[in-house]
Amino acid sequence: MFCRMAVLLLLAWTQAAFAVKPTSPIVLRRADVLRSHATGDSQWQELIGNVWMTQDSFSVTCEEAFYYPDTGRVVFRRNVECKDPHRILLAHEVIYNEWTGALEAFGDVRIYQDTVSVSCARARYLEGRREAYLYQNVHLREENRHLLLTGQEGYLSEDEHYGRVTVNPVLTERDSVGAVRMEIHGDTVEYFGEPKIARVRGQVEIERGKLQATGHRLDYMRENHEAELFGDPQANHEGDEITGDTIRLHFDNEELKQVLVVGHAVATSVGDSLYSERRHRMEGKRMTLWVEKEELKEVLVEGTARATYYILEKGERRGMNETSGDWLRVFVENSQVARIQVVGGTEGRYTPERLVGK
Repeated sequence: MFCRMAVLLLLAWTQAAFAVKPTSPIVLRRADVLRSHATGDSQWQELIGNVWMTQDSFSVTCEEAFYYPDTGRVVFRRNVECKDPHRILLAHEVIYNEWTGALEAFGDVRIYQDTVSVSCARARYLEGRREAYLYQNVHLREENRHLLLTGQEGYLSEDEHYGRVTVNPVLTERDSVGAVRMEIHGDTVEYFGEPKIARVRGQVEIERGKLQATGHRLDYMRENHEAELFGDPQANHEGDEITGDTIRLHFDNEELKQVLVVGHAVATSVGDSLYSERRHRMEGKRMTLWVEKEELKEVLVEGTARATYYILEKGERRGMNETSGDWLRVFVENSQVARIQVVGGTEGRYTPERLVGK
């Protein structure tokens, strides 16, 4: 679920560009006052009160407008509302080119499409309005899922189905009462439409309840509901730590079901709450962890697998076990190692409690 939120927001956003390049001239539908002016060889019109202009399926209303037919430039001001069949843009001022369809919006810019809303200080749509740039305090919000993606700059391309938010982007999920459920920080949040991948790059930090994870790149594959964390990835859950070359997370109905660690896989957990140096440890070339309701149930360690764990019986320390083999299957009950199955090249050593410290 880590990047699934970004997928939903940016997917809707990359489909939010206005219509293609206009084919008809702009038409004045209504204005309380119309004044024509001439300066040298140029002419322009001043429209005041209840202004309404249309071009193809594109419609604009405002309180004041200035139309320059020689250049195709229209300046809309005060309570500007731009509409097409799929979305609405609101702003204090919009500069529009009737020949190319490009526009630039200023001041409390808001864009609404379905359940997704975008707000920023300035928005610039290029020719044909299939590419757009957003600036200053960019907010993308998905109301139904209580999702918010913020940053200082944004970009979208409808043709490439690509979108990104940069400069301190933060992805936040809240519950139904408004409490923060998860936050993801990074340098850039991107969405690639063709492979359907959402990507967070830079100093990636994830916080979801008791789970914290870090890395340098996080990819979410929309098709198979998997997230991969690269670049010295590390995950921590109430003192339990996992590291490796790559950490892959698999979700089912937005719940974490499986964690796969590939390359230099190491997992450690608290072995004794009174002795911080006592930590259960498993390591190998590859490690698979199965999770149910956020509790670890089973671990498979493959490739020069090793496990070190401390034995507690009825609250009393009984020593330490070290086990190694081609692969280890570890079964966990109540956060404690219940039993271990070892296959291939089995080695084991038991150290009684009186010798553990030595």
